[in-house]
Amino acid sequence: MREHEHKAALIYSHLTELGWTRSLPKKNILAEAAQCLTKRVSRYQQRRLPLEFTLATDLKLLPLSESSDQCAIVVHTTDVQCIELQDPILRLEKKNPKVGRYVWRALHRGLGLLGEYCSPYTLLHLIAMYYWQGDENEEYVLKELKAQGEDVSQIEMIRRADLERQFPTWVLGREREYRRPPTGLRQLPFCAAVQRLMSFQREQFPDNSLECHSIPIVYIPWERSVMNQVVDEHFNVLNQDYETVQCLFPFDPASCESFRRAWRQFEVYLAVVQAVEDVLDGLLGAAEPRPVMIGTPKESPRELAATHAFLLYSGANTLSRAMVTLHTVARGPGRYVLLPGKPASAPALYQLLTRFNPNLAYHGLLPWNLLRHTPGELLWHCPSRIEPIFFQTNQGELNAISGQRVRHPHLLFHVTRKSLHVAALPNDQRPTLQTELMRAPYYNVSAEGLVCQGSMNGPRENRPEAIAQWERAFFHSAFTHPQGGAFQITSHPNGQSGLWLEHAAKPGAEFPVEHLVPMKMTLSQWLTEHSTSKW
Repeated sequence: MREHEHKAALIYSHLTELGWTRSLPKKNILAEAAQCLTKRVSRYQQRRLPLEFTLATDLKLLPLSESSDQCAIVVHTTDVQCIELQDPILRLEKKNPKVGRYVWRALHRGLGLLGEYCSPYTLLHLIAMYYWQGDENEEYVLKELKAQGEDVSQIEMIRRADLERQFPTWVLGREREYRRPPTGLRQLPFCAAVQRLMSFQREQFPDNSLECHSIPIVYIPWERSVMNQVVDEHFNVLNQDYETVQCLFPFDPASCESFRRAWRQFEVYLAVVQAVEDVLDGLLGAAEPRPVMIGTPKESPRELAATHAFLLYSGANTLSRAMVTLHTVARGPGRYVLLPGKPASAPALYQLLTRFNPNLAYHGLLPWNLLRHTPGELLWHCPSRIEPIFFQTNQGELNAISGQRVRHPHLLFHVTRKSLHVAALPNDQRPTLQTELMRAPYYNVSAEGLVCQGSMNGPRENRPEAIAQWERAFFHSAFTHPQGGAFQITSHPNGQSGLWLEHAAKPGAEFPVEHLVPMKMTLSQWLTEHSTSKW
């Protein structure tokens, strides 16, 4: 019996010992155990929270800080649920300030117990990472730049005080907390759910020891604030680097008491889910209920076995000829055996490599402006041409010219996986590795040229035929905010916005390259920077 099947049998024996089932499993032991547990939680209902629950016997694929032989009930979220709470919370707070703020704090507490969620305070922290490189505020960044001898006179800096002013202080948790429920709370039909949320404690849940962040279960937007400018970029990052696991309740499969303890903790978690759902229903109206289901991992653990092996023969001199042989692998008692091999031809090696990565080679004709194409990477130059430019900012003048067709500078695009970098070129010559690059004078672009893609709908594959799609996605997406700010993006006396306002007033005019700022980096250095950065 394989290990995970043995663990499933142990779990089922615990269910029998607890009197939760009396029948013997017929086929899939783990699936029938999960079905039995689903019946135990039939009193709970989900409505808005996008949570999934699984009974897992193999935790090796989970992002844990250390390996574990335990089993667990695992909580996932497959998507981020946007919940518009601003208006109902503000209405409640306006009618009774103490009640509205107490309900907000209870929701904050409950969602925090369930896993990750994206609140206004979370977004403020994210903004600090993007705009001030993790420093407390803009003053630290400017001070550091001055110490390095940089000219900060033209820097367009976003001030932390201006950001925080866009939110009520109680939304950011900056006001004194009331230990006792306010008197008016009893008038709310969901008063009991609010009080339950305030009664739960972090100590009631296990320390999951997850080694990475999870995607948010819920995103709570806040209109007329800078949150609208960064949330798309935030989720773009989440889709690439963050895990779906929110929480897990581990237990020793050989111990019924360990399982019982994990189950009690999981029931507390479901009680928090129910209380959060009840409060959301009270604020937003009743949503369609669905039962809580406990399933099994969608992909059951599968054993891989060695079937073929390649042997590389080479001399001491790395420049000498080499030979590769292909061998079939036979499995003997407790060992693998290499059968006699035969020389592997170049087509055979190519076929093997393309089997695991179909993007290794491109079978069409390469575009004239393509500079480099490797698996998952595209580099090309785009001569100056007339395209629209779109703005969606807090500056009315820029928004007024949104969609106007202007001539853009000569550009250089570099795509690595899902990251997009852009730089400006001084002329229309085909760049070389020694070409000195200029900063692309656009909003949403960092000092090194990393594009905040936001709502940009770029192609999924980085193949040569996707170049036109990448360019269309770039030119037809709205620029929303200056990325970073702690660097000079243009030499125009009125800054970045002044550059585009003046240029848009001259339809068809050549782009003023005299206002481009050197990146102080060659193309070779730029590419090296991308290869050493964390994707």
